[in-house]
Amino acid sequence: MGSAPTSSANGTVASRNPYFNFSMSAVIQRFSFYYCKAKSYIYDALILTMTEAWYRAVLEKLPDGSNLLDVGIGTGGALLRCTDLLVKKDLKVVGIDIDAAYVEAGHEAILYAGMDDRISINVVNVYEAKEKVMELVKQMGGSEDSDGRFVDAVYFSGSFSLLPDPVKALHLVSEFVKTKDGEKGSIFITQTYQRKTPFFLPYMKPLLKYATTIDFGQLVTEEDILRTFEESRLEVVQHEVIPGSVDNSLQAAYLSILR
Repeated sequence: MGSAPTSSANGTVASRNPYFNFSMSAVIQRFSFYYCKAKSYIYDALILTMTEAWYRAVLEKLPDGSNLLDVGIGTGGALLRCTDLLVKKDLKVVGIDIDAAYVEAGHEAILYAGMDDRISINVVNVYEAKEKVMELVKQMGGSEDSDGRFVDAVYFSGSFSLLPDPVKALHLVSEFVKTKDGEKGSIFITQTYQRKTPFFLPYMKPLLKYATTIDFGQLVTEEDILRTFEESRLEVVQHEVIPGSVDNSLQAAYLSILR
């Protein structure tokens, strides 16, 4: 018969059989590790094909040598599919996200791709970001201008509908963007917006979040987003459907550029 486990002073469950030695903290740590891995893999599998096209649409518009703040970068997987453009245009990206699991997976992927000299990914909240982002940009070789601005452009890739206060976020990041030749740098937003809302769709997003761990945000119509842009009082330079991306009777993916 096997011996019964006993509890030690530090809470470790011990047994005379070494194969059954474990601690609750080790179990939790192992579960957390695999949960984070699974979460990042699901995110990449469901999201990357669509968002790669979005990233390419934005990166193509950046002047060579730009540094970009990527708000809600996720795992960085879509960006890593665009390394050809990063190298060709000599671009550098500081990515921020509030999800530590995505950021951890992103760190590994960036190092594996050998792109840590062009991409950094960090756990940062955009609403508390200024000093931290400035520090991160400087670590990537960027600099602050005479007005205290420190990035050439800001990008929200599918993350805009997740923001609790999008107008406040736009105002905050607009203070980060440099002005060159009298023209302020751009804020890019790529997002899908509803044209029609099937009765079941509001119930689907919470279910998808439960099943995939991905928060797809709230349903946003084109009228909603244009109203948000108007409230921000920023200039809408462009608001167009992204060629080759989602475009059907129910929804469409748009690239919006604000200054």
